[in-house]
Amino acid sequence: MAFARVARWLGRDTVSVPLSVFLGSRLALFVLASLFIGLIPIEPDKQPGFLGAFTRWDGGWYAKIARHGYEWAGPDHASSVEFFPLFPLLAKFLSIFVGGDVALSLFLISNVAFLFYLVYLYRLAARDFDAEIAERTIVYVAIFALSVFFSAAYTESLMLALATASFFYAREGKWTRAIALGGLTSAARLSGIAVALPLAWEWYRQKGIDRHALVLLAVPSGLALYMAYLAVLTGDPVAFVHVERAWTRSFTWPWGTLRIAWQTITTLPRFRYVTAIAYVDAGCMVGFLFLLLAMIRSMPPAYWLYSAPVYFIATSTTIAPTAGLPSASIGRYLMAIFPGFIMMGVLGRSRLVHYLLLFVFAVLFGPLALYFFAKVWVE
Repeated sequence: MAFARVARWLGRDTVSVPLSVFLGSRLALFVLASLFIGLIPIEPDKQPGFLGAFTRWDGGWYAKIARHGYEWAGPDHASSVEFFPLFPLLAKFLSIFVGGDVALSLFLISNVAFLFYLVYLYRLAARDFDAEIAERTIVYVAIFALSVFFSAAYTESLMLALATASFFYAREGKWTRAIALGGLTSAARLSGIAVALPLAWEWYRQKGIDRHALVLLAVPSGLALYMAYLAVLTGDPVAFVHVERAWTRSFTWPWGTLRIAWQTITTLPRFRYVTAIAYVDAGCMVGFLFLLLAMIRSMPPAYWLYSAPVYFIATSTTIAPTAGLPSASIGRYLMAIFPGFIMMGVLGRSRLVHYLLLFVFAVLFGPLALYFFAKVWVE
């Protein structure tokens, strides 16, 4: 009887389609990590193991937090307070059950969260649009050029699984789940705070304004708790912002970031690796801006009320040119705009748009993943 119930559950389109897309895309990624990393020359003593290939850059910081907790050496020194706590806390807890292996815990959390992200994104798109749009949406997500980060020891999968689930339940009017998940979202990543605005809109649309709306103040509770912790640890509740200067990051208005991105791709020498990454960043900035403008006319307000703050957060910081690529990581930050992928699913009704997206994403997916595995900086 239990087996039959599980079989029926797995047979639902809302589960079977996302599961199929997850398995297909992750199998391709895991094969790249296991078999083809040798296509990029790496010194023999620096060859990564399978889990090591997925624990790069920020992943190392999250692993360090999970093992040793947070540290603080002042805003002028790179420290772990920049990284939000939910991901390493979950990894610390899970490591108890996997022999203390933090890298394995981070990998498992990212990939399970990615599956849930695909499930809720499919359910959301099918609910507000149709099943064909929902299927195209999750395919675009799974083969997106920077999709490697959904399986790496980064917060993208966890934050998006929580954000889409919170968003979905708010649209369904299931407020206990929506608010609880929203609070967790704001503990996963700064851009997670963006779910507060669409949840407030959905509450107003469904219930109007009343004293019970005060429960929405719980949505930023994850961020508030982290700020309280930082106030005790560092004396500065927004230390995660101030420590950015240790990475030579500074605030830049989004239009300034777009201008810098344009200057970067027009002044860097052609046919260099860093120039190619600059094109990826600039393409993401322009592409997601177009999608944001398109969804204002084509999608319910909650979608662009979420997307606009995420776009602002993602494009409001740049790196000093003397320290690296000014637009570094912006393409990855913009992946948090999940309504943008639904908008792609809508536009994908055109066969030309559909195959163009598949071609561009598939061409970039493999090389960027291989470079990430080889510890060549990607985003």
